[in-house]
Amino acid sequence: MNARCEEFQTMIAAGLGEFSEIRQTEEIRRHLEGCSDCREYFRALQADDELLAVFTESLRPSLSRLEARTIDSLSGVPAVCRGRFRKTWARKVCATVAVAAALCVVATLAVRILGLTGVASVGLAGTLEAMQGKAWVHSVERVHEIWRRRDGRIVAFKRPNGSVCYTDYADNVEYEYNPNSRKIVISLVAGSHVLARDETPLEMVANIIESAEKAGAKVRHLGPAEPGTSTEVIRLDYPDGFHLSSTLLTRDTATNLLLRIEWIRRAGEKMTVTFDYPDPGPTDIYALGVPADAIVHDTRPTGPAMTLVRRIQERLDRGFGDHQAILLESEIENDVAYLPMHVSVFRQKGQRKRWDSYRAFNFRGLDLPYPGEEGRWPNLSMPQVLDIVASGAMSPTYQMLFDGSRTVTRQMYNREVRVREWESDQFKAPGGAPFTHYLPSLTWPDLYFEIQRGSSVHSRTEILELPADPNRPGLVGLRLVRFAETQDYWFDPARDHVLIERIQIQQRVNTRREFVRELGQASTGVWYPRVVEVESTNLGPDGVPDRTRRWERRILLETGTTIDDALFDPATLAR
Repeated sequence: MNARCEEFQTMIAAGLGEFSEIRQTEEIRRHLEGCSDCREYFRALQADDELLAVFTESLRPSLSRLEARTIDSLSGVPAVCRGRFRKTWARKVCATVAVAAALCVVATLAVRILGLTGVASVGLAGTLEAMQGKAWVHSVERVHEIWRRRDGRIVAFKRPNGSVCYTDYADNVEYEYNPNSRKIVISLVAGSHVLARDETPLEMVANIIESAEKAGAKVRHLGPAEPGTSTEVIRLDYPDGFHLSSTLLTRDTATNLLLRIEWIRRAGEKMTVTFDYPDPGPTDIYALGVPADAIVHDTRPTGPAMTLVRRIQERLDRGFGDHQAILLESEIENDVAYLPMHVSVFRQKGQRKRWDSYRAFNFRGLDLPYPGEEGRWPNLSMPQVLDIVASGAMSPTYQMLFDGSRTVTRQMYNREVRVREWESDQFKAPGGAPFTHYLPSLTWPDLYFEIQRGSSVHSRTEILELPADPNRPGLVGLRLVRFAETQDYWFDPARDHVLIERIQIQQRVNTRREFVRELGQASTGVWYPRVVEVESTNLGPDGVPDRTRRWERRILLETGTTIDDALFDPATLAR
């Protein structure tokens, strides 16, 4: 192919969306008439673009069905396990894609690409379709290997030191092998807030195409990766000023599958990821090279109490659905005075969530925008609170928003505004932000997290069913026991298994009791704790109670409500 043909094919690839204008160009028309190679390229390009359009449209009707099916089966579809943090609250952090993201990723990708025909339609539509049909993907980045099942139910990775993590989300179990101790630790999957982004081949291609289009990259076809092979290399060259010099995509022209992505930076550094598509994929951790005689240490609790644990976790995962709520938190003094502390506004629509927290106590002599501090404040209605918030009379001190793919937080700290972003759903992250940032967690505890928080070799959690208590008629109870700590939970099975009472005792440290004084029922029939009281007593070195503090949490809840989509735009924070 001569330089003129290469220039023509680059131009036609970049301008396919304006085909009618290109075809009217006399110079191009003459070139097409006289060059059979370019005519064939042009026809293939048109067919590829039509395939992408048809492929996208064929997927659109299935989106709602896929989402519903995913919500029924999982609250989130998992992705790669991130390993173990050493902080206690995050001992087990595994990844979860937002609901239906893994099942709908091809549709989402195609929709994104459809508007980017200049880059995307050059030989990649058939690749997308072929990749969608593969049940497993195996990727290698430097020395790390990752296996993913397309439906997100199983994810595994292997490190160069021989450690292996195999997570089966369908059974809610994780296997982790340590080659030094030759031990497999089996545990529950706890923590579902991290989202997988730009990790699967489809997501990588989507990211590459989007950034290339925005940067004005030029696309070139370099032919086979090696002479005589059924491969094609597509090269994207970026203009000066972009952090990348080029990206190379290698695909198998016989199977249409993506084989390799290589990123080349301006300074010459390269990063490469290769892909293959095993069928079947690894059926267990032993299929990844873990020795059959490895020691197995199963930390998962057993027994009849786990039936109730699973029921509570399922209820937490479902939450309240679409809702708007107010949480009024106050400190109780002398059983009479209710001193305002915080006001929180919660909103959820689908998987999108928002939390706005306001300081409610008299701070630095500021006038308070609500009626008084002497007992009237807990009786505020939802319209009153929303009117106060809308008026701007109170400024938010902490805001959190999840838009379906990322969490953005905005915090006032010593008169300084701090904005942070996570590619995760921080509403599901245990111990993430201060105060209560996710309303369903006040109604159903995250028992999986509580169990795994103490599931090390030395502090494994024991779960016991509590006998019926005549002082708590109709309630069912669980006790979690770990070193120097017990937690008792009492649930009401007749009312959505709402948590009615929780008693936490840390030996020689603290006793904390939370109990529901008043239940409420929303218009959709869901039960929730309308008024919760909290008592916390510090213990002296001799175990004698020192001081007791009391709080009240008053919840105003509307379910099934209509919420403006604009509220879930990060640009609206601080409004």
